[in-house]
Amino acid sequence: MVWRTDIGQTEAEGLIRPLVRETNLTAAEVSTVIARRDDQDDVAYLLADGRVVEVHLTWVPRPFELTPFITYPDLEAWRGAHADPSSL
Repeated sequence: MVWRTDIGQTEAEGLIRPLVRETNLTAAEVSTVIARRDDQDDVAYLLADGRVVEVHLTWVPRPFELTPFITYPDLEAWRGAHADPSSL
């Protein structure tokens, strides 16, 4: 399954609330949900400063807990962090 971007307002609000509750991010810092992978329960959030955080949600018991996540300042930094050393 791929990332989907057809996130409605109600669904986005439902995904932003727990992010704010379970992390040190404030509602003002989170602009919106930009994509979701339903098969992995991964959600990408756009922050007000332009960064993107990708979070894996764990549905236990309900609604869910957040696992640790990493914030990347840009796509290049993400690529660098995931580069295969043998390909450099």
